Amino acid sequence: MYLTTDGEKISVNDRIFALQRNGSYNKVECCNKALAQASVHDFDDKLIIYFRQSRPKTTDCVVYPEDQPDALNPDPEKGPYAQLFGEFDPKTNVFYVREFLPTFSREEFKSKIGATASTEQTREFFYRNRRPFICN
Repeated sequence: MYLTTDGEKISVNDRIFALQRNGSYNKVECCNKALAQASVHDFDDKLIIYFRQSRPKTTDCVVYPEDQPDALNPDPEKGPYAQLFGEFDPKTNVFYVREFLPTFSREEFKSKIGATASTEQTREFFYRNRRPFICN
């Protein structure tokens, strides 16, 4: 996946950095597998990357894996993947990842957005309901 900015073609995969407990940002290895499901969207005039990744490969902060509110002891049967968001900084040409999608039950999701929501409506819902990493 590539972006073009000021005539320069940049690799999105090489420009993803996630917030850590000490306030620094570490490079995230992302988007080389189908499971990551990475995509870039324009929300509120900001470029936002949305992808799935395991917490240990992303941050030492707390983020909830999909369908599991206990981020520190995820169920290995379900996998430790979390849905993550990063905002593009045009000054540094980097996506800074510091938000995740908290767990929603299917019933809660359907009650808020409906059973027949489009992909765009679903992504908008995810974006609007994201939360900051818990790094304290």
